[in-house]
Amino acid sequence: MAKTMRPELVKIRENIETDDNAELIWAKTYNEPIGFVQIPYLRDRLNETLAKFHVSPRIRKKLCLSLTEIISNLIEHPVKKASFIDLKVSKNQEYIYFCLRDNSSPFLHFQKKAEESRHLMASNFSALSGGGLGVVVEQHKNILYLTKNETNDGYNHFCIFEKRPGTSASGRLHSLEDQRKKRVRLRFSPKIRHLKQHYQIIG
Repeated sequence: MAKTMRPELVKIRENIETDDNAELIWAKTYNEPIGFVQIPYLRDRLNETLAKFHVSPRIRKKLCLSLTEIISNLIEHPVKKASFIDLKVSKNQEYIYFCLRDNSSPFLHFQKKAEESRHLMASNFSALSGGGLGVVVEQHKNILYLTKNETNDGYNHFCIFEKRPGTSASGRLHSLEDQRKKRVRLRFSPKIRHLKQHYQIIG
């Protein structure tokens, strides 16, 4: 099994996609390259949609910030730029599920680069100097990245699973969530605020 694949998250995704009570709440597809100018529009539509479905402001802010970073990286870094980008957000009783598919050159060694970015965030370096991915991986405990060689549809998948407040979970998941919140609050909040100001995230 590929190193980028986390079996427990693959299982959660399968459960969401086969859940009769799961609901697709937002989708947007581009069949051409996009630029930075599209990011505010996408971020605003995502925030509006999540608010309409009573998703908490905390989760909305996290997903909007992560959307900004993921799209920015997708525009700036791949050798082969994406000419297809598909965004979907679904929800069931337990999770908000965010998935971005694209046909750019894959993000190789994702786990290694994610950890490097996380360390940059923990240092005195600005997230904008290369640790922006660290914001995403620090905000969301459950991230699944699959290259197009690991998926059935031939696209890269960047997936985020955000646990909805008030749902049942194992004690271990609750413990990890509490630890993550504490780390973000004590160590990363100033840098996250810096990114929010840079990208003009509202709310």
